Amino acid sequence: MKFDERREALRRLIQRQGDDAEREQAARTQSHYWVDPQRAVSLVALALEEEADFGRRLLGYDSISDADVDAALMAVVDARTAAEQRELIVLHAARARGRPWEQIAELLSHSLPAPTAVTAAQAKARFAALRKKYPYRAGQLPRTVTSNPAAPSEPS
Repeated sequence: MKFDERREALRRLIQRQGDDAEREQAARTQSHYWVDPQRAVSLVALALEEEADFGRRLLGYDSISDADVDAALMAVVDARTAAEQRELIVLHAARARGRPWEQIAELLSHSLPAPTAVTAAQAKARFAALRKKYPYRAGQLPRTVTSNPAAPSEPS
């Protein structure tokens, strides 16, 4: 599917499932409206959970249509890519600000049950894998953060 068709499908999704501000924005900027892929996937997934829990959508929103599911599916890969790139940026910032891998692992494990907690080695390996997967993004990361002059010059 072409980019314009995908963008239009996501815009229609927002018109049906978005909040009032999103619907208004989509109506005003029809041909230029951009939908965050993570938002699109979340809208549909949360609505489907709501329908499963309550047997209907609450607050007067439309039921999830096949077109809504299709639009969310088209956005899944973009959402995953965006999440991974943002994760790379945040991991880099933590290291650049002097956080040890043990502390980063603890923070990443914050909402996980103990048996699935992230180890320092896993956090470091994840960072390395993301740098390899997105070298163009990693090349844009700052070497140091000026707010912490004692930060390492090259996170590792």
